[in-house]
Amino acid sequence: MKKIVAIVLIGVLVISCTQEEDSRKYVNTIIESNGILIKGKMSSDSLFDGRVDYFIRDTLVAFRTFQNGAANGKSVSYYPNGVIKQLSNELNGKVDGVSLLFNQEGNILRSQFYFQGRLMGPQVVYDSNGNASNYEFLNFENDVICGINYSLKNVTIQNGKLLYPTFTNLNIDGNDFTRIFLYLFNPPKLKCVYSICTVDDANGSNLDVIEKIDSDSFFYERDYPVIINKYYCVKVDVYDSLNASEKVFIEVFKQENALE
Repeated sequence: MKKIVAIVLIGVLVISCTQEEDSRKYVNTIIESNGILIKGKMSSDSLFDGRVDYFIRDTLVAFRTFQNGAANGKSVSYYPNGVIKQLSNELNGKVDGVSLLFNQEGNILRSQFYFQGRLMGPQVVYDSNGNASNYEFLNFENDVICGINYSLKNVTIQNGKLLYPTFTNLNIDGNDFTRIFLYLFNPPKLKCVYSICTVDDANGSNLDVIEKIDSDSFFYERDYPVIINKYYCVKVDVYDSLNASEKVFIEVFKQENALE
């Protein structure tokens, strides 16, 4: 059974008049549950706000960040020796963005990307020295569409590829557009630079870069106005730091973007 002990600081009493004007009041609270002490600011309707700490026998084992009762912000768990075990971010109670897992010496073991609580995008496993050993990329259907094994002599893509664009013609309010969607890969030791381009034909003649994609997301989507007698295409320049090589991949929209 939970025991709730409310600790009201003197500073809270001093500004109580101001707090009464707020829709919800928060006081410093300690909850004891199953051997875990939970400390943070809680409202009268049991909603946390701000940083909330979790202790086992006076040792900090984790903290989460709340906003009006919902987990929003940084979330960290610790080993008994105080070293960070896992570092994540939460959005509306779900893990969102990069989540990092470390060993007790502080070396990274795994980097996982979450999108609204689901594993998605880049997933990286590291060896005991903190070097990338395996890379996988999960699409929206949770399928692995690219995999790299760094334990091999040369960095090679074992399955999938680094370019997965989707082109869709749309009519929005009487205007014609081409929607371009693509996943953005940036595996360790490989730098991928993506560009939206136009070409004169399906063979990629007279390539003209109209936009270089600069995004921290794992995917990109944008609508471009249809252009006459041109093709849209996507280009990725891949720089391999291990083998000191560079490769270029191009995929052209196989339907001419000209209005008949």
